[in-house]
Amino acid sequence: MPVVFSPQVRSKALHYFDTFRYDPQGLPPSLRLEFTTVESLDKFDLSCGSIVPEESREILLQIPQELLRILSANSKGYRYYLAGNKVLALDELYKVVDVIKIPNLDSPKEPLAQVVSTANPLDQFR
Repeated sequence: MPVVFSPQVRSKALHYFDTFRYDPQGLPPSLRLEFTTVESLDKFDLSCGSIVPEESREILLQIPQELLRILSANSKGYRYYLAGNKVLALDELYKVVDVIKIPNLDSPKEPLAQVVSTANPLDQFR
């Protein structure tokens, strides 16, 4: 399974969402009305290697342009979506090739800085 998101890209993506941590949903304005709650996604397997079924693709939200520039800088050929509390990199078959878990979308009142300060921050996002 290819790793699409480098540690630097993961850090930048987390920082991007951290800037919205005080928003009630923890989201940029362009996504607030479309966001699907984490609880409603429990029935979907969004782990690496899974394929998002065609009938379930409506849960996928387009990534805002400012975040898309960060995510796609070094990894061409993938599509990027937000699904609940995860940023997904999908191949042409909608197979999940990499995931970034966004902690403040689990609990928006908790700043990411507290979560990222662990010894190895990448362990919790895999």
